[in-house]
Amino acid sequence: MRGSFSGNLRRILRRFDIQKQALRCGYLGGFFMLLSFVLIRMLSGTPYRVYFYLREVGDLLPLGIYAAMNLLFSVWLGIAFGMVFSCRSCCGRRRAEVYRGGMLFIFMTVLWYAAYPLVVRGNLLLLALICLIAVCVIGIGCVVSFFRILPISGWIVFLYLIWLGVLIFTLLHCLLG
Repeated sequence: MRGSFSGNLRRILRRFDIQKQALRCGYLGGFFMLLSFVLIRMLSGTPYRVYFYLREVGDLLPLGIYAAMNLLFSVWLGIAFGMVFSCRSCCGRRRAEVYRGGMLFIFMTVLWYAAYPLVVRGNLLLLALICLIAVCVIGIGCVVSFFRILPISGWIVFLYLIWLGVLIFTLLHCLLG
């Protein structure tokens, strides 16, 4: 094994051109996204009733995988947003890109958090599907903006969109199944 953990971490950070301030803002963003995820989940209630209903309609992944992936991507998205938002001190075109990406991220997050109670509380699967498709469309713009600022943040949002595709496929399967 070559080098220590901190040395390898510094090498990775230098490769992606990430400063310590960006990481601090990223951790703060991840923490706030974690809190908002837990709050939305507590207000919406447990998804078990809906899950058993959907389980009868079609084959789904275990509920724990959905919950863990949603929690994981909530934290990752917060970290990505925090790292991008720490670049707001830039000037010119890049600064405008930071604010554009930030606004797209906020719209994407609001729609994402609106879709969860629609499924869990109201069994409004079609409306939740429309929300998730809107999140995907806005997410594509967010990926482009984030890639221009910090490529690693763009990759995080891109991976989130792949997971969102799995959720959309699951909802479609339940609606058409």
